[in-house]
Amino acid sequence: MRRRVGALFAFAFAFANVGCDVPAYEIDENFDTGGSIDDGASGDVSLDAPAVDTRPDVADVSDTGGDDTASSEVADADALDTLDTLDTLDTADAFDAVIDPCGGGCTGGKSCCASGCVDFATDLGNCGSCGKSCTPAHVAGPSCAASTCGYGSCVAGFDDCNKIKSDGCETSLTTVTDCGKCGTPCSLPATTTSSCATGTCKVDTCILGRGDCNGVASDGCESDTTTSLVNCGSCASPCTTAHATPICAAGACSVASCDRGFADCDASAKTGCERVMATVTGSCATATAMISSSTGLSQICSTSGPATETTSTYNAFGTSYYKVTLKRCDVGTCKAGNPGRAHFRVDSPASMAFDLNVYSAVACNVGVLVGSSTSGVLGGTESVTWTDLTCPASQDFWLEVKWRRGDGCGQASITVTHP
Repeated sequence: MRRRVGALFAFAFAFANVGCDVPAYEIDENFDTGGSIDDGASGDVSLDAPAVDTRPDVADVSDTGGDDTASSEVADADALDTLDTLDTLDTADAFDAVIDPCGGGCTGGKSCCASGCVDFATDLGNCGSCGKSCTPAHVAGPSCAASTCGYGSCVAGFDDCNKIKSDGCETSLTTVTDCGKCGTPCSLPATTTSSCATGTCKVDTCILGRGDCNGVASDGCESDTTTSLVNCGSCASPCTTAHATPICAAGACSVASCDRGFADCDASAKTGCERVMATVTGSCATATAMISSSTGLSQICSTSGPATETTSTYNAFGTSYYKVTLKRCDVGTCKAGNPGRAHFRVDSPASMAFDLNVYSAVACNVGVLVGSSTSGVLGGTESVTWTDLTCPASQDFWLEVKWRRGDGCGQASITVTHP
């Protein structure tokens, strides 16, 4: 419509250029007069003109210059006829472009849309109908075939799970409901949460007391860290104990039992059964002196005199050596009724048995064996009695207390008395 109005103004100016008076024209958008043209837009456009002919006849043109001839007047009239013709053609072309963008129709089975002639069967922007664009989600190679939107393939991480081509590959394959494949849930054993951020189901967190210790997602949190000896309390935390059978209970490692000849006396799984029951402590040369509980001296009476005894308590394990000195405490006659005498006794703890060997003279186990007691009874008592009618003024004895069997951390006691 705008182009036609422009043409009308050009028409008016053309008359001015040839020296003619141009009557006024009014643009009426209400189209209430004849000669209207429908432009297919909001209304018609018409021109309300005076009843008189707007174009002067050739005879009416005055010769103001005095020199014009009839031939120049005819030329002016021809120029006006040419302007009328050009204006009519220009206005028609403008309306044709608005009303019919396809220039009068389409051929070859194509249809007319705003963009021109299109093939509904293959056009991506007008697939099946005008304005229906093929833009399926997350695809490579969108297409329009047989007036239906489609695509070549899905981009990585997406798939067409609802099988509707028009919305493309609508489903992400990185969710716990569609993990890696359509309809494949990500739910792993013994887990509280799982994730599928990369399209592969993985463990996020395990339930209490479980661990994903093998790194294999498919079996979830496969390890029971409350009882596992290789993953005790947490993954890669082995429960091992020296000289013992270990146990993992409530996620804590401890000693279940000691190997024969060993004992766990510090209650630490780190050291296991640290006590070696057969350990030899000291020697005769470094024997522990036994002190009289009556006199505070390292000797006791072997004959009549004050009632004396000596007792030593020690951690019962291995082999230990003790030394005691017997002294004649009277000046009477040494006789059968009053000999030199001593009683040696070892009391074993409940879970162990010890042997007792008593030596005199030179030294320890290379001297004279006074006596031995080796019953092997767990928690039993071993004893040796010495009697000497010569009643020596002083006599040294060495006691060898030797672990025989059993284990534990109890204490044994050694007592020497003058009966």
